[in-house]
Amino acid sequence: MTPDDMTAELRRAGSLSVPARDDAHAAALRQAGRAAGRKLGRPVITRAGRGVVHVALTDWPANELEARLSESRANNALDRAGWGHHQP
Repeated sequence: MTPDDMTAELRRAGSLSVPARDDAHAAALRQAGRAAGRKLGRPVITRAGRGVVHVALTDWPANELEARLSESRANNALDRAGWGHHQP
């Protein structure tokens, strides 16, 4: 995943997870994640472990649209799991 791909995914979802082949690849992915955050002008946190690198915007959701997207995605995941959800 390129820094541009990461930037697009962070803008769309606020976080991402990418498989890492080894420690060097994980370090490169974390660096790309930090670069994506800088490109967006937003703070990120990166973590690597068990062959996966996680990158997340620490200020997500930063606006009403991001908040609605997060809620909608959570509700959709609950529906797919058969747990349903309630409307506030």
